[in-house]
Amino acid sequence: MAQLLRHVRCMATRVTRLRVGDSAEMRKRFTMEEVKAFAELSGDDNPLHTDQDYAANTRFGKCIVHGVLMNGLISAIMGAKLPGEGTIYLSQEIAFRGPLYVGDEAVARVEVLDIRKDKPVVTFATQCFNSSGDLLMDGKGKVMIPKDTHANSIEQADN
Repeated sequence: MAQLLRHVRCMATRVTRLRVGDSAEMRKRFTMEEVKAFAELSGDDNPLHTDQDYAANTRFGKCIVHGVLMNGLISAIMGAKLPGEGTIYLSQEIAFRGPLYVGDEAVARVEVLDIRKDKPVVTFATQCFNSSGDLLMDGKGKVMIPKDTHANSIEQADN
């Protein structure tokens, strides 16, 4: 997990203008080591995530990634790609639609739905898929963006 965080920090950018429809995505395979590290950090040591023998006897048949790790990819996109540096996560709605299995690739995606004119708040559609294209998680997130990014975005929308 620390390696992912270092990688995201190194590639952080800042978008200076947003438009409705702008989108970004990132891909990640969570290893069992990362899932176990998260379980230890969070205290969520449900064996469904970390014990292959236990998980084999569940409806999933194998270990699944904690849903909030998938959601963490959404936060990584917003903080490092779109909108990027200076973004503050304000709120979110999430629905988990299916499991991400440990070792499978997650594809997280955000898309700008709305840019408020009266304040620097942007609403995003948020989704996470597996490599087969199955929807695993979706929802909406609201973020506060830097004032200059907001001013540039509103100016662009008015032209």
